Amino acid sequence: MTSTKVAWTVAEFGQATSLGKTKIYGLMNDGTITSCKVGGKRLITVSPAEFLQAMPNASPAAGRIGSPDFYEGE
Repeated sequence: MTSTKVAWTVAEFGQATSLGKTKIYGLMNDGTITSCKVGGKRLITVSPAEFLQAMPNASPAAGRIGSPDFYEGE
């Protein structure tokens, strides 16, 4: 039997997305990330992959100094 993961802790989600705890809680508060509380633990119910794919600028280097996108405006 194979199991499919349906919820992630804040720490697991942060590790998978490279986001900090404060940013993740902010995204939960504004409804960008769905979550539920089980006992005293907050579980995120959207996969890190789905979250990253849904980002408007999904290119990891877009807008960063040193990326090709950064120099296009010059």
